Amino acid sequence: MAISRDRLRERVVVVVTQREAMTAIRIKARLLQDHDGQSESLAVRRTSFLFDGHNCVLREFLCELEQLFVDDLSPFMANKEEHHIQLKGISDDGEETILDCDAALQNCLQRTSKKSSLLRIFMTVHRDQLHINRDGLPVAGSMEHMLSGMRYTVDSKGPFPYDKSHTETVTKPTGAGLIEVSIECDVVVAGGGSAGIGAALAAARSGAKTVCIHGRSVLGGNASSEVKLHMVGADRQGGRGVPLQTEAREGGICEEIRLDNSMANPQFCAEMLDLTFLDKFRGEPNLTLLLNTWFTGVKKDAKTGEILVAYAESQLSQKRFDITAKVFIDCTGDGRLGVEAGCQWTQGREAKSQYNESLAVDVADTLTEGTSLAFHARDMGKPMPFKPPPTFTRKFTAEDFKYRGLSSADYGYWWIEISYPYDTVSDNETIMQQLLEALIGIWDYIKNTAVKIHNTDTTNWALDWFGTYACKREARRMIGLQVQTQKDLIPEPTDWSDAVCHGGWPIDLHNPSGINDTAHPPFTSIATPYIYGTPLRCLVSGNVPNLMLAGRLASFSHVAFGSQRVMATCMVHGQAAGTAAAYAVLAGKTPQEVCRSPEDVWSVQQQLLRDDQFVVHQINHDPRDMALKATVSATSEQDGSEAKQVISGQTRAVYGKGGCMSGQCLTGSNRWISEGLPASITLEWNSPTTIEQVELVFDSGLHRLFTFSIKKEDQDRMIWGKPMPETVKDYAIEVQSPVTNGWVTVLDIKDNYQRKRVHKLKLTSKYSALRVTVTATNGIENAHICEIRVYPQDQTGKFPMKPSGLMAGESRVGPEQPIIRLATPTQPQAWFTGPDIPVA
Repeated sequence: MAISRDRLRERVVVVVTQREAMTAIRIKARLLQDHDGQSESLAVRRTSFLFDGHNCVLREFLCELEQLFVDDLSPFMANKEEHHIQLKGISDDGEETILDCDAALQNCLQRTSKKSSLLRIFMTVHRDQLHINRDGLPVAGSMEHMLSGMRYTVDSKGPFPYDKSHTETVTKPTGAGLIEVSIECDVVVAGGGSAGIGAALAAARSGAKTVCIHGRSVLGGNASSEVKLHMVGADRQGGRGVPLQTEAREGGICEEIRLDNSMANPQFCAEMLDLTFLDKFRGEPNLTLLLNTWFTGVKKDAKTGEILVAYAESQLSQKRFDITAKVFIDCTGDGRLGVEAGCQWTQGREAKSQYNESLAVDVADTLTEGTSLAFHARDMGKPMPFKPPPTFTRKFTAEDFKYRGLSSADYGYWWIEISYPYDTVSDNETIMQQLLEALIGIWDYIKNTAVKIHNTDTTNWALDWFGTYACKREARRMIGLQVQTQKDLIPEPTDWSDAVCHGGWPIDLHNPSGINDTAHPPFTSIATPYIYGTPLRCLVSGNVPNLMLAGRLASFSHVAFGSQRVMATCMVHGQAAGTAAAYAVLAGKTPQEVCRSPEDVWSVQQQLLRDDQFVVHQINHDPRDMALKATVSATSEQDGSEAKQVISGQTRAVYGKGGCMSGQCLTGSNRWISEGLPASITLEWNSPTTIEQVELVFDSGLHRLFTFSIKKEDQDRMIWGKPMPETVKDYAIEVQSPVTNGWVTVLDIKDNYQRKRVHKLKLTSKYSALRVTVTATNGIENAHICEIRVYPQDQTGKFPMKPSGLMAGESRVGPEQPIIRLATPTQPQAWFTGPDIPVA
């Protein structure tokens, strides 16, 4: 009986445990190379196989695999003792045989200097494509054919994007279908806009293995190069700022990103901001990013209601992901994760009577704020005529701009906005087309009717960019353990016991009809007189125990949403949610359980403060911080900015006009300011201590406007492309021996521009003092240091435990100030599962 030489379709699985995922890809590429038979690659060599129905021995394959081990895998063979090759054959009668081939690799493994990573090869011979005769005659086949389909599994420890935080199982089809990928992690963040960036980075940095799912090719959402809007927040574009009195700009991750981008992107290139976001993700060992991947659904525990698995798909890569995690954070903007998980939600405007909000509408409806489309134009230096494409026929007249001023055309207009009569979720593409028609019609008016706008002749002006991905303001809002409403923002903000971030943008209530209703103003804006806090309960689902919320979809009434929705505020939501999610994972609790424990909430708040997030009415009380136990002195100091201010526990001034309400913050500058340079500040201890880590917070001018923008007017108002003048540039850290009293320099830093610096000194000896000497700033003649923290050996971990002296529901606003009881509002009584479906 002749033996068929039909193409053999084999599946190969390569598992590289605790090593680079790229190794598996490299193996695959090597196996599949084909250069007309001339290559020495394994892929194109002709290999003979012997089959007898019950046994399959692939001798030549194993020989070549040995060489592959030696040539390509030896750099990755470390810290793993297990190695194994297994062959599985299926004969014509369907009988399966497994042959253990460990012995065949012994020579190979002995020839390597390191222990092998776990490597397993599974080869299945499909019985419908292989005929074996009774004599076991040899069958010749091309490796190229045999390996036309490949399956590989990677437990990844390699570089981005296949990062260290999960086990990935991939089944690759030969053509049609999706690759099945299973991932296990601690925290899933759905959405990579401003809220998702804050959440993913915070969760990963706080110790949780994190996966971020983002449907676009770049991070940033509305701040990305796809949309090009600037991030605004509590500082009202510098409108709240008063030097050394009111510093409202967001700190933490948001400030870190802005400072990095300013130095790397002096030209205000939107794609460079994308790159800054991406670089932050690539630098986190606990973080895996899935770009061009859309969240699609969940699997839940029927008994507990908890989410078990999130599903996502990347059509560009033909991959379907199922991601198992402990905590899930919805940063999708539209609340897709929340609604798929069964989280209660609402859409539209509540009636005045629901939350006793004077700014609400009389009768509840499902109308939302609109979606906008941006453009950018510039002077080309020569006449630039403009004729709209034939199908873009919308026309505007001067009357349409009665309430919508045509200022400089370089940045476009936020009021190119549409919602009603559409649904901003299900009618997204229709809205996009309507916006594009409006944008082209407005530019047609500017070029061919107005000719001059804002004293600028537009003859030489032309569009050089306009969005094709619209900026959405509002869709669904999820229902959390607490709903923040108008009365929590104005006239006096609620003093939340579980505050985790701050806001301060005005309450902007937009006309739902937008540009389709030019007879009325596009919005109403109501100032928020104070910086306000946002409670953790607004970031935790009310009915899904392990679901968290961040960004514009979080638990706010429509009126409160009008202030909370802006991007810098959303990013601090994200940092708070990500930090709390990591704490929940490490503590073995759900986010709901964390919210119910004052001790747990305190630990989250303290970690946020340590990470330079401002939290209203909270200061540093980390019992491990040896700086709080030190006597502080300096070579010089200014009144109100004495050396001891570096341990005040608050890293900014917010007592001035437009800052925090009286009693919700410390007064003073909350920083040491020297009389000149050089200047030194010293921390001394009665009992010598080890010093493993020193953390410094410098002044970065939080009172002024500072955010990436393509708007020339904003660019001209900012310090950009260079460090903030107040920020310390050059400094040294010294320690003093209790035996000799001599000083030893342990760190010398040059050219700093960041606000928060963490230095891991790992000094195991004990020292009686630490000194920071500033020799230069980036512009001014005085040293400004807002905080110094010192952590001893083995005390640098995340999340301090709450001291017994601090009672539940209470917080000290200062080391020597009285304890003040904070508000703990109750949960609202009614919510919606949909726009018109009331729920008790």
